[in-house]
Amino acid sequence: NLPSLLESVTNSWRKYPNLPTYAGGSRNRYNGAFSGSTDIQGMDFYIAACAPHVTSFFSGSPPLRGSYDYLRNTRNNHMPLPTWLYSQGLFPGWDFHSFLFSTHRQPNNFELRIQAMSVIAAGAKGLMYFQTNIEENQWYPNTWIEMGNFNRDMFGVREYLREGDITGMISKNDNGDSIAEVIRARNALIVVVINLSNDGGYDELLCVGGADEHWDMTSHDVTLQVTIPDSFTLYDTFEVQNGVILPIVPSPVVNVPGRMVTLPTVELTPKLSTRMFVFASDASVRANVLRNLNEMK
Repeated sequence: NLPSLLESVTNSWRKYPNLPTYAGGSRNRYNGAFSGSTDIQGMDFYIAACAPHVTSFFSGSPPLRGSYDYLRNTRNNHMPLPTWLYSQGLFPGWDFHSFLFSTHRQPNNFELRIQAMSVIAAGAKGLMYFQTNIEENQWYPNTWIEMGNFNRDMFGVREYLREGDITGMISKNDNGDSIAEVIRARNALIVVVINLSNDGGYDELLCVGGADEHWDMTSHDVTLQVTIPDSFTLYDTFEVQNGVILPIVPSPVVNVPGRMVTLPTVELTPKLSTRMFVFASDASVRANVLRNLNEMK
């Protein structure tokens, strides 16, 4: 009960005055109201597997970009203090069970990747999943594989995510069908883009009856324009995808006087639902990312 909890918390603070405090996430107004009142604030927002969320359930589906918007807003409110941001993972609590039948409901591979990259685009210094239940792997093996692939990519660039911060120094031409962000570290820019183009396909009213609903994602191309900071020297560019370093195709177009790099015709598909490009200021970045990726093999 509340008095017992209050007594326990008070005793803990008396014994451990430097104990960090944490508040879990909720609606934007509560996140804003309590920002700064704890050392750490957490937030998650799930868009798949018929999982609950803080927006209206009867609108048909959660907002696909909610995994980014709610996490980014929490980070903005609580900065410069740290936020712990989550992605949807594999959790048996989203499964449906009745006396007639059972349905295993988990994010598919691209739904997981969209949400995981939303954590990075929102400015997180690391990545947590709710949850990583290995038993659900047998019904959604491709999601489990995708989680591993994404984790390898993040391990490859982890130090740049940890020391860097989101800048907003990017523009795109697809009228809201994607999310794009640039993370600035000392000797690297991490450019991430997330596909949002879809034909619906996700109906929460069907979730009530036990259906396994999924988004119907569509393909499109987007052109990205990245502003290079005055203090950054562009030496190398490459893509990291599924644990491998790749050349950027088509090649970036560099406008030296305007300090602008254009990534033309970036392809986004259900299978390529996110992309991550690295702009390096020296040769050590590629070598470091490759070493990290090889360590995860």
